[in-house]
Amino acid sequence: MTKAQFLSLLKANPLVASVQASPGSACDDTETLRRMALASVSQGVNVLRLEGIERVRTIREATKCQVIGLVKRWEAGSEVYITPRAQDVRALAAAGCEAVAMDATTRPRPGGETLHHLVQACQEAGLLAVGDCDSRESYDYAVAAGCDMVTTALAGYTQNRSPTPGPDLELLGELVGRGLVPVLAEGRFETVGQVRAAMWGRATGVVVGGALNDPVKNSARFCAAAKMPTGLTAAFDVGGTWIRFGLFSDVGELSLSEAAPLPPSQRDRDDWMLDRIHGSGATRVGIAAGGTIHPVGLHVIETKASIPDNHGYAALAERCPVPVYALNDGLSTAWGHAIRLSNYGRSVLTLTFGTGVGAGFVAGGRLLMGPNGEYPRFNDWVGPDGRTIEERFGGGFLGDRWWDDPSRVREVDESLSTLVSQIQGLFRPDVTLLAGSVALACPGQKALASPYGPDAGLYGAAAIAQFPVSEGAW
Repeated sequence: MTKAQFLSLLKANPLVASVQASPGSACDDTETLRRMALASVSQGVNVLRLEGIERVRTIREATKCQVIGLVKRWEAGSEVYITPRAQDVRALAAAGCEAVAMDATTRPRPGGETLHHLVQACQEAGLLAVGDCDSRESYDYAVAAGCDMVTTALAGYTQNRSPTPGPDLELLGELVGRGLVPVLAEGRFETVGQVRAAMWGRATGVVVGGALNDPVKNSARFCAAAKMPTGLTAAFDVGGTWIRFGLFSDVGELSLSEAAPLPPSQRDRDDWMLDRIHGSGATRVGIAAGGTIHPVGLHVIETKASIPDNHGYAALAERCPVPVYALNDGLSTAWGHAIRLSNYGRSVLTLTFGTGVGAGFVAGGRLLMGPNGEYPRFNDWVGPDGRTIEERFGGGFLGDRWWDDPSRVREVDESLSTLVSQIQGLFRPDVTLLAGSVALACPGQKALASPYGPDAGLYGAAAIAQFPVSEGAW
């Protein structure tokens, strides 16, 4: 088959079904894989990616589909395991495939062979050579060796590139942009949206494997999702005026709460929290606090003066007997709202107006934040009067007992309604919720008030510990 003919098949249906099984699983059986392949072919798939000489021969004969074949084998002294040798190419040719997938990284191959040797073997057998790449460097190497097309199959599986939670769409865009050979998107594709993104990014096709044909991977994924956190969660809401503690059950019920004026130093705050953690029986700790808090390192990237001596929670984590999770309070509160069953699948905007002003937005089950825990900076917006949003609506700027003055409350309430409407117009959320002492003191905001009331920050802190943001979408 010519390259043009092969590409024509992909144009008719760009989905390539990779029909393989986890080694040793109940599906690691040629007859089972044959039936899986037939299921994909029945829906219009034209091209299969298959591993193993006998399986290529059997499944190709049963389906009459075009096959990208490969052999997986480890050999001493080499990290290359996808079609490592030219002899594998010749064996795959004899089995009847039209293309051969091979490791296209620059890593040494067994026996001193190179990618050029394997491509030459493909050309001699009249097969197309498909280079599995891990980086732009391997793409260039594959093109120089004469590969007819490449994939992103090895992105995140070698030392050349860090793994991404889903497919490496950034690398896909880089390789497509080179425009030298067709690019098949491959690796960790699990959703329809990811496939559409790859095709919109001008991929020639998308190879999907585990999401179609591996019950072991899918069962593991869904089992992990179904496992609820066990044990108690100690939650802390560190604000500009108060520090709050709450103890939550494994089903998210608040069983104990306590508040105290904010201790002036980080060490004092850490000691206060550790005093409550010890003896509580908590199996994890969640902290919601002001500033930009790195979600992994737990240190503060930047902060305002409302929380003095604010360095983060890495030191506390070292002293704590159980895992500690910490995030900006606006982000945490947003996550706490988003994981409510009533909000599943909906975009949720949370605005907090307490001593300071915070915000968080969850869409598609993911929290909108920067890689270092950056949060939406509505608090720094500057109005016509030269004041920031935080200076207009933060409790630290409104004056002592402002809520006792009805005219002052009415003024803040009306201005807050205008601001919330403007922000809603920017995000168009399905749900908007307000939290914080200032928002709760404004009667006009009652319809948007957090269902957690004054404990919204605590629920947010518990949420980031029970359902860590880093572990994926809600």
